[in-house]
Amino acid sequence: MKEIKETTPLTPTATTQEGKKKLPKGTERFGAVIKAYLDKRAEEDELFKVKYVAVNRPIEDIVA
Repeated sequence: MKEIKETTPLTPTATTQEGKKKLPKGTERFGAVIKAYLDKRAEEDELFKVKYVAVNRPIEDIVA
């Protein structure tokens, strides 16, 4: 059996010096697509908009 060497942990996020989450490039794109969908949905649906505005969380926390 081969020995498994320890490598960098497989975490999807890292933290910048400012303390903000930095997502891998693909996840950034995914987050942007999801945010655009949610923003459009909030424009079209008043009931959804009330809840969406109340959540007030960065998309990075939701996607990651």
